[in-house]
Amino acid sequence: PGESALSLLLNPVELIGRIADGAKKSWLPLLTGNSNTAFSGAIVEKVVMLSSDVAAITLTNPWPDARFHPGQYISVNMESLGRKETRQYSITRFTPQTISIAVRKIEGGKVSPQMHALKPGSSVELVGKIKGDFTLDVADKNILFVAGGVGLTPILAMLENLESDQDAVLIYFNRGAEHVLFKADLEKLTKAKRVRVFHVLDSDADGRYSLENIRRHAPDFESRAIYTCAPQVMLELFEKDLASVGFDMHR
Repeated sequence: PGESALSLLLNPVELIGRIADGAKKSWLPLLTGNSNTAFSGAIVEKVVMLSSDVAAITLTNPWPDARFHPGQYISVNMESLGRKETRQYSITRFTPQTISIAVRKIEGGKVSPQMHALKPGSSVELVGKIKGDFTLDVADKNILFVAGGVGLTPILAMLENLESDQDAVLIYFNRGAEHVLFKADLEKLTKAKRVRVFHVLDSDADGRYSLENIRRHAPDFESRAIYTCAPQVMLELFEKDLASVGFDMHR
C-alpha cells in the first residue's frame, strides 16, 4: 500500500526478489513443464488434538480432481527465521473437498510448532502436488502393517481403502495409551473391514518392538506383504529381523 513503481525501481534487490517469487508461482512451472513446483493455497477447516503432541489438521483440497493413492503425502511451506521451510505430511484422509493430515510437534522445530498454532480460517501454502511411492497395492491380499507413533498416518489411509478381499493385521507400537492415535477410527475399521488391530505399549510388561511381538500377533507374517512406517531406529531393527528370517524384502 502506498508503494510506487518508482520506489521499486530504486530498490533493484527487492524488485528482482518479487519477480523471482512471482515466476515460481505462475509462469515458471508452465515454461519448464514442471507443474510439481507450483504453489497452491489451502484453508484450515479444523484442528483437533489427538494427543499431547499430535494435531489432526483438516485443509480445503486445492486439487479436487486429483487421484489419491493411500500412503501419499503433501508438502507444506512455512516461513521460519526469514526463509521458507518445507515439510512433508502423510494424508490420513482424502476427499474432493478436504485433505487431512496429522502433525507431531517437535519442540524447537521450525515448522511443526507453527502447524500446531494454526486455527480454522488460517491459510497454508502447499508445494507441488500430492506425491509418494509408499502406496497400497491392491494385489496384496494378506497384509501386515507395522506402525510406530505418528507413523500410523499413511497406514490409516491404507486401512480405510482396503478392498473386501484384502485381509490385514496392524501391530501398532506406542510409548503409552495416551499416545495412541485415531483409536476410535481403528476400532471402527475392525468392524467395517477385515482388519485386526494389536496395540503394543512401552508401558506393558512385554512392550516395545521385538520380533517376538511381531510373531505373537501375526504368526504368519512371513507369508504376508509388509508395510511399515515408524521411527528410524525401529525400522532398522525390523528390517534386520526380517533379513534374519530370510524374508524377501523386494518381493
